Amino acid sequence: MDLTWLITLFSQKDAPWWGVPVIAGIFLMIGASMSFGSAWTVDRIKGNRELARRFDADIKAYGAEFLQSCDRYQKALQKLVRSKPAGFMKEIQHDDENTYGPSDSPEYKAMLGVRDKAQESADLLSFVAPDSLTSAARDLQAELLAAQIFHAADTDDNKAKVAAARLLVVNEVRKAIELPESAIGKSKKKAKNRMLTKTK
Repeated sequence: MDLTWLITLFSQKDAPWWGVPVIAGIFLMIGASMSFGSAWTVDRIKGNRELARRFDADIKAYGAEFLQSCDRYQKALQKLVRSKPAGFMKEIQHDDENTYGPSDSPEYKAMLGVRDKAQESADLLSFVAPDSLTSAARDLQAELLAAQIFHAADTDDNKAKVAAARLLVVNEVRKAIELPESAIGKSKKKAKNRMLTKTK
């Protein structure tokens, strides 16, 4: 904004007595506005960063808690399948009590406890997680639930599916807090691919 005409006007000999104070006031208001705008912008950036840091901490904490509870759920399922408590039926049925035997079985109760804890952890994570992370967490739960229903917790196929779903959750947590994807498992795949290429 060019104010030279204003300065010229009020610097003449016949300029009104209030000319200089008006010019000073205009510049004062412009300076104050710029100062206020800068302070507001800085405060907003700081606030956004602080909020992002808080969410990052929550996502890391709830993500770790969810993964740990899912690991416990998987171990409890494996223990249940291996122990075959009294009344355990091999036939696949979509009813926990018929599938795993009496509801007072300690193995069965232990499995239910860790399953509920995994669900609680998933619920807490969903409050702060982006949709992609929530979806990955549900996929991991689905693989574990399939293992429960079909007695598959101890099979290599289910272990591989659970491991892949777990890694996806880890990578989604890392993406949410702006970290690169985990390289765990990738080096083994590359080595396996190299071996296959050499044998061809």
